[in-house]
Amino acid sequence: MVAEKRTFINQLKYQELKSYFETNSKERKDFNQIIYKYKSDVDFRFVFDHELAFLRLRGGFYTKEDLIVPVALKDIKTMKLMLKNLGMHIDIKWFRHRAIYQYQNYTVTLDETYHYGYVVSIAKEISSIEEQRGAYQELERLFQQLQIPITTQEQFNDRYKFYKISWVDVANKINEDQFLQN
Repeated sequence: MVAEKRTFINQLKYQELKSYFETNSKERKDFNQIIYKYKSDVDFRFVFDHELAFLRLRGGFYTKEDLIVPVALKDIKTMKLMLKNLGMHIDIKWFRHRAIYQYQNYTVTLDETYHYGYVVSIAKEISSIEEQRGAYQELERLFQQLQIPITTQEQFNDRYKFYKISWVDVANKINEDQFLQN
């Protein structure tokens, strides 16, 4: 189980945090990733990069209980075709550069999502729902310590609605295979 807090940040804060975590974290992983979110009553996605691919049924906004099914890299094109033939239509597509850091007892994710924005997410593993409140308070303190402004759910929704209108134009300008190789 994971307690997570995320927020949009500007490019300057993104660069500041990236520099900080590159210096102060134990581990770091960088990669480009493509996410297909499908039209559905649930949050169903196909996520892939140059190392892995998986189907993901997401849980809630703050605490995620995700169902994930790995897909072999060689089967990405087949999976896309299978989902299309099952009647699944892409609702939105994101292209992002993701950096993941292990910082103290947190997982910090910095995303630069093309034509969508910069997002920082900080997550902490918890073993029970009872730990959830304390974990969120801890995350709040860490956000304050790092001087990260908090985005409201309404701001996330507004940004999503805006991107949803224009994502097709963005996607048509990007070659997926080339994007994953960078």
